Amino acid sequence: EKAVNDARVALQTTALQRAGIRSELSEGVLALRAQPELLEWGLDLRLRPVDETELLVVYALQLFNVTGVSSAFNLPTDALLGTIVELRAAYLPNPFHNWRHALMVLHKAFLVIGKTLLARHLSFVDVFSLLLAAIAHDVGHLGRSNAFEISSESPVALLYNNKSPLENHHAATFFQILARHNLLGALSRPQRGYARQLIIDMISATDMATHEATMANLARMEPLQRSCTHEAGSRAAHGTSVQSTKSIYEMSCEPARSSENPLPAAYIELPLPHRTELLQAVLHACDLHVPTLPWSSTRGWVTALGAENELQVDLEREYGLPESTFLLAPDLPSRARNELGFITCMVEPLWQILARILPELTPCHTIVRANCDLWKLVVAGETPEDIDSPEQTNALAEWRDLPIALDPAATPLVPSAFICARKQHCA
Repeated sequence: EKAVNDARVALQTTALQRAGIRSELSEGVLALRAQPELLEWGLDLRLRPVDETELLVVYALQLFNVTGVSSAFNLPTDALLGTIVELRAAYLPNPFHNWRHALMVLHKAFLVIGKTLLARHLSFVDVFSLLLAAIAHDVGHLGRSNAFEISSESPVALLYNNKSPLENHHAATFFQILARHNLLGALSRPQRGYARQLIIDMISATDMATHEATMANLARMEPLQRSCTHEAGSRAAHGTSVQSTKSIYEMSCEPARSSENPLPAAYIELPLPHRTELLQAVLHACDLHVPTLPWSSTRGWVTALGAENELQVDLEREYGLPESTFLLAPDLPSRARNELGFITCMVEPLWQILARILPELTPCHTIVRANCDLWKLVVAGETPEDIDSPEQTNALAEWRDLPIALDPAATPLVPSAFICARKQHCA
């Protein structure tokens, strides 16, 4: 089976290479403006024809290239392409946790980088790590929950001692794929170590068991700043000392870019713990992006997840395990009630607090609230196809009007800690 899979991956890679895929595909901000579809929050890849395998692989390639990551690290085209193609093959054909879900999460992570102030606070190695974690966060997903894996004493639960078995499985599977294609070979050893740990931390944070910890981390965070000069000017206007009010987000923003300090002036570095926690929260929110989609799209993904849940309950019955009947819905109002409860308790508070830190995400939070109102109507007996929300249309337009925040020219390759370490080594 492994030989057949390896041959299929090789054939697909060769076919894409013959089709002329190159690392020069769509790089930089100009390319983003030339491909408006990539910037649409409401883009729904579930609706793409099932035979668009190569198109979806190229789509994933574009998201890596337009951020400038490929150029920044001189990533070999064959390595990036081979990694993406093997990832696609490693995703199982589950109703929900499948390759298209991975691409949707990748797309949302890309949009958060591309259109929010987060772009001014990340280096290329951070961006690269987030994109990799997003596309790989569910690779090899078995279509069952961690609770099922643990109660069934499955191989992954035994291997990882019941500790986030699926998330550990995803991360381990991904790094095996990365090693086969040596995609991180373009990074230095310290950069690889940093990226590997960051990716592991982000994928681990997609375990719903860590949700409360993620919310607690976000509650302690301040809204991200637009620029150091903007904040300094604001304080001067209010007669406040810049030195005495330095926040955690300004620790590395004062030096201007020069030969001695190659960090761009527009770059505001977050301390490592805060940077990691924020990126964990971003990936967790992107994984829970379905309620941020327009009404027709969110319904489609909810139906897909319901089908996957039914398959799990069938397995629980077959194995004589406690049945997760709370995942099932005998009718549409019951399904709407389940979804409404999940959004209200988990998703809406997450996107609300994330929009406080990254205000550009306010339209996404608006869509979540509008979907809550629509699910309430379904609970009351309304037909889903007969209802809609003008709030969502307005929110999508508001998102569309946001300027592109991502500027590869203003993004450093690595955080300042790498630069300082290199200077000390040279000294």
